[in-house]
Amino acid sequence: MGYAGGSKAGPTYRSIGDHTESFQLVFDPSIISYDELLYVFWGDHNPYSQTWSKQYHNIAFYENDAQKKAIEGYVRRLEEGGRHVKTRVEPLSSYTLAEDYHQKHSLRRFAEFVEVLEEKSMGQGWMFSHEATRLNGYLGNYGSCESLEKEIRQFGLPARLEDRLLDIVCSREGRKGEVCRLPDRR
Repeated sequence: MGYAGGSKAGPTYRSIGDHTESFQLVFDPSIISYDELLYVFWGDHNPYSQTWSKQYHNIAFYENDAQKKAIEGYVRRLEEGGRHVKTRVEPLSSYTLAEDYHQKHSLRRFAEFVEVLEEKSMGQGWMFSHEATRLNGYLGNYGSCESLEKEIRQFGLPARLEDRLLDIVCSREGRKGEVCRLPDRR
């Protein structure tokens, strides 16, 4: 979580200026392509509407010409039906990481998992580890019991916390919403 697209130096939640709340995604293209990420992005919001507040605008930021071209291709396809896409497309001029309390909301509700991650990383960078990201997703009800069972050992959790995580995820599966669906890779 962070702030992007504005001109003010050092934006914060209380003093956001002309920035928009955003997230920056670091990805490995050998695992997932930029086009697959765009598929999720365009499917996860209504591109034909826009909020009145710049703080919450729908914006697709790009870092290079290839990303801009891919985003614009999606916009063209979405507009083929005659509707105007209101999601803005802008270059990423700056990105400021939001305050710690804005990071990993779902995970932070479970202190026992945070403590293990802090201990494993000796307090350095736990919040941006792969394990923290995956745990945050599962604890936020994004991910199935089946997928968790396949990867739970990779988190390096004590057995009691593995059991707790399985109990949390598997007992509420299907109650909140759907798992983020990626495009079929066939």
